[in-house]
Amino acid sequence: MTRTDRSSGYYDSRWASEDRPGNPIRHHLVVSAALEIAQSPRCPSILEVGCGNGWILSDVAAAIGRQARLYGIEPSLVGVVNSRRRCVGASIEQTTLEEFRPATRFDVIICSEVLEHVRDQPGFVSRLSDLLVRNGAVILTTPNGRYRPCYFSVRHEVAQPIEAWLTPWALRRLLRTRFQIERFSTFDVSFFLHQYPFFGGLRYRTRSWPAFHRAWTWIDWALEHKFRAGLYSFVVARRLCCD
Repeated sequence: MTRTDRSSGYYDSRWASEDRPGNPIRHHLVVSAALEIAQSPRCPSILEVGCGNGWILSDVAAAIGRQARLYGIEPSLVGVVNSRRRCVGASIEQTTLEEFRPATRFDVIICSEVLEHVRDQPGFVSRLSDLLVRNGAVILTTPNGRYRPCYFSVRHEVAQPIEAWLTPWALRRLLRTRFQIERFSTFDVSFFLHQYPFFGGLRYRTRSWPAFHRAWTWIDWALEHKFRAGLYSFVVARRLCCD
């Protein structure tokens, strides 16, 4: 993960106070995708870049056990200690993506809520690709950049040391330099509904009328997928290079 030494204190404090996964929807999407892809090969190697407190790796380990080789990298010492305790069978290293020098490449790389905290995003994406085996997959989530200008004023959250959010269009453009995108969607429309409460009210009011409710179901899908209204982007992509 690309994070400066000056930001290590922020993440040490954050991981010390986190007692559960930060976003259940994101967590479920990432773990489910990892398990689906890990069905082949027989004993896949899975790396999580920026594993934090190890929530994702521990759930993957619980589901597939010894059928996979699990690795994690995290620049925060607190996160590394917590991850090693939570996921005993995984190899967790305190390092950044640039400094990481593994002895092998990986079948799957998980990179959830990391890309937006990176200064050199093209270099980061290239490094992810270089660490994958031929036809290896990356599972990535990152906030939807269309909401960056208003997110912190609405949520009143403390910004991390680097907040370089990408719109879905910019994310696609960046990833296509090194990956073939297989799945791309957004999720968690709650922030959109907070900004535009009319749509939330429409969902509630149409429950008693099946025809209108079916119409809302399509609108809901369109908002989240076609119009990229979700707060987060979710991507599964395959490595283009085959060297």
